[in-house]
Amino acid sequence: MVFLVIEVPLFAFFMAAGRLTLRLPERWVSLPHKDYWLRAENRAELETRFTALMQEFGVVLFLFLFVVGLLTLDANLSDPVRLNETVFLAAFAAYMLYVVYWLVKLVRRLKVPG
Repeated sequence: MVFLVIEVPLFAFFMAAGRLTLRLPERWVSLPHKDYWLRAENRAELETRFTALMQEFGVVLFLFLFVVGLLTLDANLSDPVRLNETVFLAAFAAYMLYVVYWLVKLVRRLKVPG
């Protein structure tokens, strides 16, 4: 239950983060090529692109936290209590590689067209 109480609102936040971010004052928004993307004529395209990126990130974060939750549950049910470090480190490394990939993807998706 603790994992659900923490993870479900976090997941919901990432599902709405793209739209919510664009409702903030411009000075609080930090994006590549912000001046171009925050113009009125480009905001719809930005919302589409940024919302998709944030939702993708939210799904992967949710999956990572789900794996960590399962590992924690398994560790607490074992005797002696011990985390499967190999699986955890593999999941963590995969998640960190994804974060780097996602950041590169974010910068590329928000390049100024043409």
